[in-house]
Amino acid sequence: MTNPPTALRPRTELARAGTLCLVPFDPLMAPVVARWTRDDRELFWLAPRTVPPLTAAKVVAWASPDGRPLLCIQDDLVEPA
Repeated sequence: MTNPPTALRPRTELARAGTLCLVPFDPLMAPVVARWTRDDRELFWLAPRTVPPLTAAKVVAWASPDGRPLLCIQDDLVEPA
């Protein structure tokens, strides 16, 4: 296993379990998250109040002032798990 280039990975780990780590959400990853759902049903399971289609702007808008958006990153993957 090799780690992705540091420039592609967030630097602050909030928690770790083996090869997985929880990090603050980076808005640059919003397009990646927006591609996760394959259809409207999956979008509903992920974010029931989000109207299709899912876009990067909608992913960024999920964050609230009192929230703490996070990503789960796996060491051997460039994209979030």
